[in-house]
Amino acid sequence: MDAKAALKELLEGKKFQIARGDPKTGRMTDRHGRTLAVISVNGRDIGNSLIQRQLARQWTGRRMPWC
Repeated sequence: MDAKAALKELLEGKKFQIARGDPKTGRMTDRHGRTLAVISVNGRDIGNSLIQRQLARQWTGRRMPWC
């Protein structure tokens, strides 16, 4: 399953919450002006769910190769 399909599965037909801002730093945007947010379903962080399925990686502060 790819990340797009997994995201659809995690969100489709469910009520989800979007919390704007980085919970660790409080920043609202990244250095490129993109909005930072956490998306959750029933209190579960969707980003962490994708990381657990090895379809995403934790951000380390710099771009890394995927492999």
